[in-house]
Amino acid sequence: MLHLIAAVLPLLQSAPDRAELEPGVDMRLYQADRPLERVHEPVPDASPNVHERRDRIEWTTEESFGGLTDNFVAVVTAWLDVPAQGSYEFRITSDDGSMLLIDEERLIWNGGLHAPQPREGKLELDAGLHALKVFMFEAVGGQYLSLEWRPPGAEDFAIVPTEVLWTEAGVTRVVSPGPKQMADDLDGLRAGDGLPLESVHPRWRLETIHPEGFDPMVGALAWLPDGRLAVATFEPKNNGVRTDEPNGTVWALSGWDGGDPEAIGVEKIADGLFHPLGMQFIQGWLYVAERDAITRRRDGDGDGFFETREVFAHGWIADNYHHFTFCLEPFERELWVSLSTSIGTDGDVGGDSIVALNGPNPPDRGTLMKIDVDSGAVTYVAGGFRTPNGVLPLGDGTALVGDNQGAWKPANRIDLARPGGFYGYYNETRVATKQHPEGGAPSLFSDRRPSPPALWLPQGEIASSPTAMVWAPRHGPFQGQVLIGDVKLGGIRRAFFEEVEGQLQGAAFRFCQGFEGGVNRLLWAPDRSLIVGMTGESATWSWRGTRTGLQRLVPTGVETFEFHSISATPGGFRLRFTDVVDPAQAVNLGRYQVRHWRYEATPEYGGSKLDEGDLGVTAARLLPSGREVELTVPGLREGTVVWIRADLQAKDGTKIWSPESWYTLNRVPGRELPAPPPVEERGVLVFSRTAGFRHGSIPAGIARLEAVAGELGLPFEATEDASAFADDNLARFRAVVFLNTTGDVLNLGQEAAFERWIRAGGGFMGVHAASDTEYDWPFYRQLIGAHFLSHPAIQAAAVDVLDHDHPSTRHLDGRWVRTDEWYDFRAEPSSQFSVLLELDESSYEGERMVADGHGASHPIAWFRELGLARCFYTGGGHTDAAYDEPDFVQHLRGALAWVARLED
Repeated sequence: MLHLIAAVLPLLQSAPDRAELEPGVDMRLYQADRPLERVHEPVPDASPNVHERRDRIEWTTEESFGGLTDNFVAVVTAWLDVPAQGSYEFRITSDDGSMLLIDEERLIWNGGLHAPQPREGKLELDAGLHALKVFMFEAVGGQYLSLEWRPPGAEDFAIVPTEVLWTEAGVTRVVSPGPKQMADDLDGLRAGDGLPLESVHPRWRLETIHPEGFDPMVGALAWLPDGRLAVATFEPKNNGVRTDEPNGTVWALSGWDGGDPEAIGVEKIADGLFHPLGMQFIQGWLYVAERDAITRRRDGDGDGFFETREVFAHGWIADNYHHFTFCLEPFERELWVSLSTSIGTDGDVGGDSIVALNGPNPPDRGTLMKIDVDSGAVTYVAGGFRTPNGVLPLGDGTALVGDNQGAWKPANRIDLARPGGFYGYYNETRVATKQHPEGGAPSLFSDRRPSPPALWLPQGEIASSPTAMVWAPRHGPFQGQVLIGDVKLGGIRRAFFEEVEGQLQGAAFRFCQGFEGGVNRLLWAPDRSLIVGMTGESATWSWRGTRTGLQRLVPTGVETFEFHSISATPGGFRLRFTDVVDPAQAVNLGRYQVRHWRYEATPEYGGSKLDEGDLGVTAARLLPSGREVELTVPGLREGTVVWIRADLQAKDGTKIWSPESWYTLNRVPGRELPAPPPVEERGVLVFSRTAGFRHGSIPAGIARLEAVAGELGLPFEATEDASAFADDNLARFRAVVFLNTTGDVLNLGQEAAFERWIRAGGGFMGVHAASDTEYDWPFYRQLIGAHFLSHPAIQAAAVDVLDHDHPSTRHLDGRWVRTDEWYDFRAEPSSQFSVLLELDESSYEGERMVADGHGASHPIAWFRELGLARCFYTGGGHTDAAYDEPDFVQHLRGALAWVARLED
């Protein structure tokens, strides 16, 4: 049971500097993926669902456990500051089981399924800091955990006070939604199969290339003209504190290829840098990507130290600790650079909350840019990135950009960044801070449709904090593929890309592990070895607590049986391997497992797998080469991640290096949508199916919308048959209206067809109870904007008109008084929507939305453009009378004209 404790929180293995601590404990909660019956540990490297600093261990309500209720695990750590030597008694009370460890030794076991139950233990402790850990699990029922002590001389037990509990100061605590595996679930699995790899790829051997005492936290790597390796180092801070002091140094390493770490020479050649995260030597100058500029340095007097410094390119602002300038990747006479976005902290929000750690930014954060080497001119290429710590120029004006999970990024991803492209991250614009009293600047190009990733890297499975990217060696079997580092999950993974019907997509594979730290930078050496630079900071941004490292991979020539690549086919996938596959295993369907899911971008930190399910393999055919297997996999959906496990051996009996792969299926080849009719023949479809409350006004609404469509010259159809949501049928319409629909009205296939139609430019209009529909379909939230919460009795209310330019509101005065059923919503629509109408809550009785904290205002009609599509919602339309009210009818007419693109 305890074999993985050191992997969960390794930073408690040695006492820290007290200056790096703050009062309290570190609490991590993990939602389990199955019912629990005993104390468990989460798998190594899993991101928690809840991660917070707490004053002490005394939690007795659902709220105190971050809203988790059943089947979760708590892992609590702290440094216990024992005031004096003596005999100390401890009491842990829990519902359900728990255990207490001090200095890695189990003191109390309180196991089993039970109501709140105390257990006690006693031990001798010296004065000073002692590592304290608590593991607890909750099955069903109530939740309870407390830790008490009785120090020497005390009469009774009391909660262990905050003043003797210490934890790492100011850590940015990173979370990830969705269920987590428990360590015992992995019994019987092996490294590379359900678990991360633990060793170096057989085609390589690993050498350490730094002498003892030189422990670099590597930010950047480059080659000097004399063959020495330039290593830029700095100590990253993941504690919310921006430093204005230089913290970076550049070292030159000689003898790095001699095989003896102690013979390597280390010389300081530059200092005074700010967060160096990219470096190149060009024509006598050492170019460095620093926090708020690209600088360059020259050795002006020939003493080997680069003392001459000048700013080469600048113009962006870095006013948050999470504002980094990543990479400095050359292509011809350009340097490609990326800028990260901020993380909000309690210290800079001025009393306002920040959505999911998504803080406000100055202009141009979250961008990819290129810089002209001759002039220093900056060109912003693409926007919508969060933490793009890897850039690989492709030579055609595009680049691969790696990004980290977070707000608007449900998982890690690799994007094909095109000029003017937007890649999904919306900078916070609504929150005022000290630096941004008017709110932050929007993401560059955020008015454009977000592009899907070329490759999803699921959090905790294949990546956790992707970093540098380099091409796989041309002299090996993976030419044209990409190697990707990772700080938090550690190691290197491999990616294969293919273009299908104009869309880049591909597969990710585990590749190499066993390094001394989390991988931040990769650099090919002239002798075909791969330099691996490592870093880390705090338990939330490091690989198992490691923070330093510099090693190299030297090719051995040893052949390995593993995936080579995966390509999509019209009916499934073609799996390619590096050696001949055992023929009997290749056609054995039991050797394959296939699952798929999708992600939905939200302002929340990370995202869960949606619509996850198994896919059956109905046929497996070994192709004549003996190295390729063609799988038939029915039920594939575009816009999904497909996990493929192939438990195979080579013909000579060699077991596959890692049987798992993750394919991003943006397009299924050969699947063509039917050609739509000419635009002038396309009409409007009114859908009024209900799976909950049914409004008596539906017939009146259909009649009015039919009349409005006739006035607009649109062919009209109304239906409650969900089978209408099929590709060939939807192609006949310019707009779809959800009229007072309720509940779950479409199945998964119909949802997929509707999403394809929307993304191809369809128009959506929701009326009244359309917001009481499809609560569990995240894409629908992008169309509807907000979901229904409650409503008071039907009554008159005043509506303030905020936008007089939209076709649905231009006929209205500044205030519109009318009678309807006024909805409260679970939350305001996001900043992606523009509000047209807002309710004056003082003008009617029974309002709840603002008063109960569901929004700062009460929108009642809004619109947005979603890529090529147009979306509109109005909260009116409950009563029959509404559809005879002239102003409301004109409101509907203008909205329908707008979503059908008859008016701008």
